[in-house]
Amino acid sequence: MYTVQQSIRRNFLNKISIPDYVYGFVPKHSYNDFLLPHTNKKFYVRLDIQNFFPSIDSKALIEVFTYYFHLKDDTNLELLNQFIDLVILEYKVPQVAVTSPVLSNVVFRRLDIRIYEYCKKFSITYTRYADDLLFSSDNPYVHEDFFIRKIKYIISMMGFKLNIHKIRYDKEFISLIGYVVEDNIRLSRKKLKNLSSILFILERD
Repeated sequence: MYTVQQSIRRNFLNKISIPDYVYGFVPKHSYNDFLLPHTNKKFYVRLDIQNFFPSIDSKALIEVFTYYFHLKDDTNLELLNQFIDLVILEYKVPQVAVTSPVLSNVVFRRLDIRIYEYCKKFSITYTRYADDLLFSSDNPYVHEDFFIRKIKYIISMMGFKLNIHKIRYDKEFISLIGYVVEDNIRLSRKKLKNLSSILFILERD
């Protein structure tokens, strides 16, 4: 199954275009790339999608991949169903499958575009890394409840939900998993301390 899924990912899924503001699970892109467009902004918001992979079920896959399989006859429909059977477990996308990361980007693609177009109207920068959605702007609108409700509504169209306990509002800078975004991107003191400890052990031993 691993070999089959690797082939599906390499020969099919990786060939599907992904918006250039999506950085998670994209070759030659890093978490630093995800943060870079947000330097020199005043207002920051980080949103987290709840149960990202399990939220993608076979119904969502059929809705999205009907387009890519060009369904015009029963043969293509059978191929679509076989494809979905190979990438799901108990009717959902499993987190551990090698196809799941790319599948999530393809499924979320139309939502990424809608979010990006909405943000563009208010001069808000948007990037996504897997289930992390990051927004920044000099426009305080990004901190208003209506903005969050709008994003919540857009992602609900494909069955996704926000983790309301992980919503982050920040001004002037934002710190995420050891990176600090302000006028540039730097490592946090805690991350530097951890790296120093590792280097000390390596040099000593």
